[in-house]
Amino acid sequence: MTLKKIVLNNFQIFQGYNEFFFTKLNAIEGNNGSGKSTLIKDSIRFCLYGLSDKTIAELKSKNADTNECFVEIELKHKDNTYIIKRLIPSKLSIIKNDIPLIYETIPEAQKYINDIFGTYENLKRFRLIDIKESTAILEEGKTSLKKILLSFHESKFTKLRERLQNKKYLYETYNKDKVVTYKLYPSEKRLNFLQDKALELSSKISGLTEEYDKVSSYNLKLNNRKAEKESQKKIHGGLKNKIISANICPTCQQTISSKYKDEALAEYNLKIEQANIDIAHLNEEIEEQKEILTQIKKNINNFTFKLDSIKILILKLTTRLKQKEFIYSNKDIAIIKKSIEYLDKFYSNYISFWLSNLEPIINSVIESIGLKVNFVLNKTGNLDIVLSTPSNTYKYTELSTGQRLILNIALQLTLLLEKNEDGLIIADEGFSSLDETNLTHIFKLFNNLPFQLVSVVHRFSYPGDINLIKLERK
Repeated sequence: MTLKKIVLNNFQIFQGYNEFFFTKLNAIEGNNGSGKSTLIKDSIRFCLYGLSDKTIAELKSKNADTNECFVEIELKHKDNTYIIKRLIPSKLSIIKNDIPLIYETIPEAQKYINDIFGTYENLKRFRLIDIKESTAILEEGKTSLKKILLSFHESKFTKLRERLQNKKYLYETYNKDKVVTYKLYPSEKRLNFLQDKALELSSKISGLTEEYDKVSSYNLKLNNRKAEKESQKKIHGGLKNKIISANICPTCQQTISSKYKDEALAEYNLKIEQANIDIAHLNEEIEEQKEILTQIKKNINNFTFKLDSIKILILKLTTRLKQKEFIYSNKDIAIIKKSIEYLDKFYSNYISFWLSNLEPIINSVIESIGLKVNFVLNKTGNLDIVLSTPSNTYKYTELSTGQRLILNIALQLTLLLEKNEDGLIIADEGFSSLDETNLTHIFKLFNNLPFQLVSVVHRFSYPGDINLIKLERK
């Protein structure tokens, strides 16, 4: 993709309507706080991907004449022109070759953008040069670097390897040399009968369990009623003893005559007798319920034992039926394993060949700093990076900051070329470590390659073919 224009309307520091046009080589100049990063990085990240480190309120410029806030970007991509506009708080529109594209939801429109221009992670890794946000590819260590490099061709081998792995799994699953054969006739009819019987027993167990719970609940209620009757009996007995021992009425606490004493004692004796009768009846019913529970539990255990036995038969019979498919041997598995080993070895050799083809491209880029790079896959499969001059070899960590930066840029551009990609590269404060000589080399490099450079640059004598955008702090 190639950036043609950015429109910032009340976006962060840019009040009102601001329009910026871009050519192949672009340099952004301005003092601190003038909006350089906002223009070349924040606006693109927000417009294309809806991402920002700021809140919605912070994205809108202060003291604006209107509440309307948006970023609009015009891009050229594969002979098509796209105008993408994202308004705050939440509206996204896409125009392709002057025709608006219609989407029901923002996620659908976002997926379209990601499919056409790639994800933000891809932009950050290969198209952003920024000491604060992006990470130089060579700074990520050998393992990550190898993963990045190999990812370009991994898909070519992944599907084939998956097919071989799936076949290996199939062979191992249906390996007739390692299977225990049950002495059962592989009858589908018998299996169906056992499965129906298992369902029947499961239903009976479920019904009995439900009945057991109901009986248990009723038995608990009987025990509660029994405890209540025993409590009443105890209270009546205590009142009766109080009358006998002290001739005191339990209700009014007054001394009572012998006539009323006899009547009261008779009444409490009757209540105690009735409580004993009720408790006896409850004890009988509780014992009956216990017997019912015991029988239900016995039936549940019997049915469960039968069900477990049938399940074992079902498992064995199911396995026996599957054993009809056990047609592979240990020899078959050994062949498929060897095929996977050959594929991995070929993959490693292929990657080594591919890396050797990358070297001339990268070296043509970094020859101005007097370095040459070699990528070597060692015997353990790890990737070694050998940097050299005509007289010495160097470790990556021994290079100057400027040399490292140029080497990483060269690798990024080479990988994009390998993917047959061109277009926008963003450098936000990424060139601050370069002197004017190396900076001039960078611009010449981009001028000779199919990439568009949009960069923040300080203290540089700009050639005439660079589009200079000067920003002033507002």
